[in-house]
Amino acid sequence: MSTRHVVLLDLDGTLIDSAPGILAGLRIAFAAVGVQPPDEPVMRSWIGPPVRETISRELGAQGDAAVGHANAAFRQYFDAVGAHESVVYEGVPPALAAIADSGAMMSVVTHKPAPLAEMALQQHGLAAFIETVHAPPSPTDSVPKEILFEAALAATTPETVISVGDRGTDIRAAGSRGIAGIGVTWGYGDVDELVGAGAASIADAPEQLPALVLGRRAG
Repeated sequence: MSTRHVVLLDLDGTLIDSAPGILAGLRIAFAAVGVQPPDEPVMRSWIGPPVRETISRELGAQGDAAVGHANAAFRQYFDAVGAHESVVYEGVPPALAAIADSGAMMSVVTHKPAPLAEMALQQHGLAAFIETVHAPPSPTDSVPKEILFEAALAATTPETVISVGDRGTDIRAAGSRGIAGIGVTWGYGDVDELVGAGAASIADAPEQLPALVLGRRAG
């Protein structure tokens, strides 16, 4: 078993802001089937779970063919353009550097398909801090986040572990595998959602993360 403390990090809404590309892709997906998309705040509230599931839920009444067409339109845009429109949250790189300097191990657990997750980490200079990535292998694969957390635990065999995420679904998925979660408020969720999901603590800025995640470190 590793004696290092393991920090399991969400990606979108926690390390990087992927909203510009996701929102543009959703508008294109809705337009592809002739449906007016909702206002931006509504679509922002959808970010977190897999986009394929969101499109199926929101456009399901249009029929399977329309859902398939909308998903294809989203992927055509996002994989070529939207995936490159993300930005790293200010303060995240120094926060990860401080966690790494402590000797803790960091892994990413995300719904973003693995090739795009790894590309984003490289693009934003974060890959050097991350030892493993646990994500669906492709956009067509649906893997519950609970299963991704199981894979992360199996790969890292931590002595102590903490998760970090911006949505209640992140906190609940980690909690279902016995992992406490720190909720962050600069992403796509809010404090009420995170607290309601059982977050052990809340971070309002990336510079707060090192103290919070290292507070769970083995003594």
